[in-house]
Amino acid sequence: MNRISSWILVCAIWSFAPPVAAATDDRVVKFACDTELKIYKGDLPGSYPLRGIYVEISGQRVRVVGTSGFDGTYEILETDERMTYLRDPSDLLLEGNLNRINGDLWLAKWSDANKSSMQRSVSGQCRPYKPLF
Repeated sequence: MNRISSWILVCAIWSFAPPVAAATDDRVVKFACDTELKIYKGDLPGSYPLRGIYVEISGQRVRVVGTSGFDGTYEILETDERMTYLRDPSDLLLEGNLNRINGDLWLAKWSDANKSSMQRSVSGQCRPYKPLF
């Protein structure tokens, strides 16, 4: 094989290879969630409804807005066909998951690294985000 045909073969293979950027998911997926805040420790233990929580998934990040004590940007630890697992990179005791099939959201703030008890949690149902106006 001469140099020209080798170069043509390399260019042909390269033209069929997927671009590196295609390996990451650039979609932004938005949800609106109605949840319940449960406080296990502190001055106000009990359950409190939280409606209108905004969740946005983009790349390897999940942004949560409208929750008491859970607002922030989480990193995605793992995703499979059913679940997306999250953790707050600045507070490793704050983690959760989002069920990709039925929209169940669960976030928890643990009391210690052993995860022996929770301080508070949020659980509820998410649906595709549709702005009212």
